[in-house]
Amino acid sequence: MTVNTSKTKLMHCRTASTPKTLVTCVFQNRKLLFVNSYRYIGLNLNEYMNFSHTASILAAASSRALGVLTNKYYKMNVIRFETYKKLFDTCALPVLNYGSEMWGHKHCQKLETVLHRLIKQFLETTKTTPLSMILDDFGEYLLKIQRQLKIIKYWLHIISFLDSILLRVVYVVIKRNNRSWCHDVREILTQCDMEDVYLADGHPYTDHT
Repeated sequence: MTVNTSKTKLMHCRTASTPKTLVTCVFQNRKLLFVNSYRYIGLNLNEYMNFSHTASILAAASSRALGVLTNKYYKMNVIRFETYKKLFDTCALPVLNYGSEMWGHKHCQKLETVLHRLIKQFLETTKTTPLSMILDDFGEYLLKIQRQLKIIKYWLHIISFLDSILLRVVYVVIKRNNRSWCHDVREILTQCDMEDVYLADGHPYTDHT
């Protein structure tokens, strides 16, 4: 196996109170460096698995998407609601919610602010216009709600697997950890008075046969 060691990095994932490992890793006679954060499949993860870091970087990327959408908006001069909504759904939302099945359980005001700017730009409302009104007029939900829906859909996808599938095996292991992603799923369902669905792994909504 050939590995590009100059591009291969290590990251020690841990809590903030846990010291960084002093272990030295060598591969093909080259020392591998430890990094504080790593970009994996387009998602930025840091060593403390603090998803606020991930959300902040996505907010910056979303602001760039906002610039693209704003450009299109002004170039077309007059744009119908359906057209703007389509651009919004294809250019902005995928960036705002990217990978949120993993990190989207927490509120991120930076991302919500980008969403509000996108909507207010089209509706031409003032900064003091109540958020509930512009979301209702635009036909959108808070991003936090959208992300929570994505998390539950992904959870339902995982528990539909046979017990022998690797992702299902990992799920069973991390479910024992009260600080894991599974705990976030449980919290979301508990808020909806559906904790029993989590405890039963989705039964009778899924079939493992």
